[in-house]
Amino acid sequence: MIRTLIQGGWIVGFDGQSHQLIPGGSVVFEGDRVLHVGREFNGSVDRVIDAHGKLVSPGFINCHLHAAINASQTVFITDG
Repeated sequence: MIRTLIQGGWIVGFDGQSHQLIPGGSVVFEGDRVLHVGREFNGSVDRVIDAHGKLVSPGFINCHLHAAINASQTVFITDG
């Protein structure tokens, strides 16, 4: 499997309780598994993607969403 490093972008990280924005951060993934989210990664990788000036949100499966017409289709976002 190919191990990929995405580096230099604004990374949206999650520490188990809240989201963090990590400027100049890095994400490493292999296949469909995220291995690292943080400031820098010093391990070996097969491919590097430069994400400077980009927002990187690891872990999303599918965030495609259409506006709902019916109230039962509405998506609510809460903080609790």
